[in-house]
Amino acid sequence: MVRVAILGVGDETIPHDVHGMRVLRALKRLAKDHDDIAFIECGVVPENFLGLLRELSPELVVIIDAVSPASGDVQVPEGAQAVRVIDRDSVGGISFSTHALPLTVFLDYIETTMGAKTLLIGVTGPLGKGLDVHASAEKVLTLIAEHR
Repeated sequence: MVRVAILGVGDETIPHDVHGMRVLRALKRLAKDHDDIAFIECGVVPENFLGLLRELSPELVVIIDAVSPASGDVQVPEGAQAVRVIDRDSVGGISFSTHALPLTVFLDYIETTMGAKTLLIGVTGPLGKGLDVHASAEKVLTLIAEHR
């Protein structure tokens, strides 16, 4: 039984938008023995995975995406990295990667139709391969545990 579905989103052809996907892959390695967690690489269209989410029927759906260093209530120095829960009320001003459907609409749909809790986690860091994905993945696991 899947209790948590973690979705990595982002465009891997754009260096500042790849963090969600890279952190998801590191999470897979860290939590490989957890049968109750589903790891889903969504790219830029997480809404294409709604059928799979319905099938899995998780209690919690977590989306990991790249955010701008100056987004939300936390200012991150250029080149630094941070992993944080993003308040959905502030998403309007946040520079998320390009998605066909706004993430807030996607999360609202999941909550309304599936009854799952949702969590949006933003990752900020150096472009390309400069991100410490292992440290970011560990922080994501901590945030998920805090919000279960």
